[in-house]
Amino acid sequence: MVQTPHFDALVVTFQISVHDVKRILIDQGSLVEVMYYDLFQKLDLLKSALQPAEVPIIGLNSALVWPLSCIFLPVVVGSMTLSVKFIVVNVLSPYNAILGQIWLHGMQAFASTYHQVVGFISTNGR
Repeated sequence: MVQTPHFDALVVTFQISVHDVKRILIDQGSLVEVMYYDLFQKLDLLKSALQPAEVPIIGLNSALVWPLSCIFLPVVVGSMTLSVKFIVVNVLSPYNAILGQIWLHGMQAFASTYHQVVGFISTNGR
């Protein structure tokens, strides 16, 4: 139950690969999708699926962060699935992952922190 006015972050649970993942931050200001290394380990993903990442990320924890790698994984929301390129970083965070502008655009979705929802038109037109 959200009481307004509030300034809560928009945090959701979605399916990544075949696992339900809690504490995913929807960040409309993020230009990359981020997966924290702790989540990568919990998902039991093969390290061979990782691809090299060549550029640092600026802004996580107000610092320059060098990614460990990147990985493409499906994110399932309702009846829709989108393959997402996650940048894997090894820093502490209260979140498991961050989905940003690229994911929102790919899903043709909008995020409302005020209403605490992510809205999109599903494959069945709803």
